[in-house]
Amino acid sequence: MTSRTRRDGLDVGEEGGTAIAGVDGSLLGYERSLLKVLFGRVPMGIAIFDRGARLLRCNPTWADFIEQYTPTPANQVVAGASLSDLTPGMETRFRPILERVLVGETVRLESFRSESGGIVSYWDVVFAPLVDDAEVVGFVDVTIDATDRELSHRTLERRVERRTRELRQRRRVAEGLCDILSVLNSDRPRGEILSYIVEEASHLLGADGGVIYHLDQERGSVTVEASHGLPEELAALKASSLPEPWSDDPLFSRTPVAVPNLSTYLSGGAQGVQIRRWLDVIRGHYQAYLAVPLVIKDQMYGTLGVCYREPQTFSDEEIELAVALGDQAALAIENARLRTQASQVAVVAERERLARELHDSVTQSLYSLTLLAEASHRLVETGDLGHVREYTGRLGEIAQQALREMRLLVYQLRPLVLKREGLAGALQQRLDAVEKRAGVDARLLVQGSIELPAEVEEGLYRIAQEALNNALKHAAPASVTVRIQIEAEEVMLEVGDDGRGFDPQDVKDKGGMGLVNMRERAERLGGSFTLDSTPGEGTTVRVSLGVT
Repeated sequence: MTSRTRRDGLDVGEEGGTAIAGVDGSLLGYERSLLKVLFGRVPMGIAIFDRGARLLRCNPTWADFIEQYTPTPANQVVAGASLSDLTPGMETRFRPILERVLVGETVRLESFRSESGGIVSYWDVVFAPLVDDAEVVGFVDVTIDATDRELSHRTLERRVERRTRELRQRRRVAEGLCDILSVLNSDRPRGEILSYIVEEASHLLGADGGVIYHLDQERGSVTVEASHGLPEELAALKASSLPEPWSDDPLFSRTPVAVPNLSTYLSGGAQGVQIRRWLDVIRGHYQAYLAVPLVIKDQMYGTLGVCYREPQTFSDEEIELAVALGDQAALAIENARLRTQASQVAVVAERERLARELHDSVTQSLYSLTLLAEASHRLVETGDLGHVREYTGRLGEIAQQALREMRLLVYQLRPLVLKREGLAGALQQRLDAVEKRAGVDARLLVQGSIELPAEVEEGLYRIAQEALNNALKHAAPASVTVRIQIEAEEVMLEVGDDGRGFDPQDVKDKGGMGLVNMRERAERLGGSFTLDSTPGEGTTVRVSLGVT
């Protein structure tokens, strides 16, 4: 016979069993044994409290939780101990929860955070009311330790967050490299391109400043070519001489130089003279430095360096990114050199072409004028006025032709207004300056509007210019019409005249009149070139190409 005591409507057995009055008596013996086994061995903490939040009974798991995560001595986890004593410091957090439970509500808490004695833990908790005759006489606390799960979840979140940051950084790097490539393919001045690369390198590497300096091996000097974010006094190193032996200086090695802490680096053993000089100067403003070589055609050109105000730890990925940016800077320098060479070659070629034009056209005309003038002078002396009148008329015709050709050459020598006025504006100025002044009725018709790429505008302008030159020099037209039609991402340029015309078959294999040049320009633009001409009926040149 098991003795019981009565406490706030609950029966507390001497074996620690607890039941609501009137229910325990209905349980069979094996049912009570089964509940006892489950109560003692389930891996979750179970505790039963009366309305006053005093402990009636708990299983060993719940007692272990209290002893492990709170400073409550084991001997206090006994019947009659209050919940506030068993969980010190959490009374204010539990009070509103218990108020809800004692009016019959079941409260579930997920990942409930507890901190005691410097130990942080997380719990899944259910507070369920115990009801007898429609009255709440106590409650059950079922607790599961969720600390491992929560910490694992938080660790996973941190990993995901870190990975997300890495992916965003990589995307920024990819976008930055694409932007640099677009600048490299532009016609910006070399200094502007290098300044852009230094600025992008500083941003992508999270640096506070950056610099590109050139090593002049012949003169033994170093020159700062571009910088970003550096104090003005650092410009004092421009064109500074290099002490011997500068070739052994780490600053000009072909491997990256990473200096996580300038003070530690400079207080160590002997380094190169030049790098010590440079680091001594920047140490007043920065605490870390990363430099990568700029190698052009297997020759050490200089260095791309970035500076940090605080000491840094450089990862392999950051160093590899710096090397890639250095390669871009080296490519920009080499491209600028090649563009300069190409420009010089183009200038020489243009001068040679103009010299040929002068010889083939204007010089020949002037020579003809000289011969006709001398012949006229002799005829005047002999009294042959009829032939004098004929020669004088021819003198006027040749002089007019020479004037037209000189205007063409002078206009070609003038700076192009293509960049400033666009294709239509440049063609209109051409017609006003040359054709109209030569007495030709010149018209420009434009249909549609779209912003064309610079290379397309220049190519179309050159084709139109060549066609107009041909008409003026060979066709003697009374009128010319230049038509630009743009629609549905397609542009058509047409230059037509009412001059003499010719048989295209006569010049097809000779490459005369610049037809080959016009056709090649159209093909380079990805377009088609057609020529329509009939003797006595004029000529039409047409170019069509798609644009986006």
